[in-house]
Amino acid sequence: MANSAYYGDEDLQRALPMYEKAAGYGDPEAQYILGTLYLDGTGVPQNTQQAVSWLEASARQGYAPAERTLGIMYMGGATGVPVDTNKAVSYLTSAARKNDLAATLALGRLYAAFPQVQDFEASARWYATARRINPGIDQRLSDPEYIKTIVVVVHPKQELEGRALVAEVQKKLAQLGYDPGPADGIAGKRTVRAVKKFQKDSGLDRNGKIDMDILFALEKAEREK
Repeated sequence: MANSAYYGDEDLQRALPMYEKAAGYGDPEAQYILGTLYLDGTGVPQNTQQAVSWLEASARQGYAPAERTLGIMYMGGATGVPVDTNKAVSYLTSAARKNDLAATLALGRLYAAFPQVQDFEASARWYATARRINPGIDQRLSDPEYIKTIVVVVHPKQELEGRALVAEVQKKLAQLGYDPGPADGIAGKRTVRAVKKFQKDSGLDRNGKIDMDILFALEKAEREK
């Protein structure tokens, strides 16, 4: 098995050949570590495709951390990876059945918040499983009715684009007290100024760009309001 003590070593380049050799021989831990290195661009050029390839090789051997990572990526947690709730469910379920707490919590979130697979009963069951692993988990999450009151529906990154995306951003800006003008889906100067003002107030890069990332940031700000 790969010597994971090398992970995080200042001289990561010295450890990379060892991981690559072990991964080539089929060691799932080494494959997982290589996948995360390529995913983050740590010690190697960032390469999402290479990351997915190594993580899938590890997951095929039932390595829970790789399954969990892939599941979260397919939920929309990685740039360059299309949202795929079916793959997310498959990977996360496999990892959760191995008592991976993070995967179990992610499944609870997935079934609660993603319209494509929304099932509050299933969500509650997985949160209950998570609580058996860690009794500190909020016991109210075992109640489907409670989950319904706190669920936040997420938007897959490819769901909104063009004028529909701009209009949604304009609505959120207005709800937060900014002045983007009418929600007409046209990214005029007024809307861009409002986006930049929100970005400045939120400590974000003040680029005025209208994309799903800014929509997610606006939704988060609205929840925390």
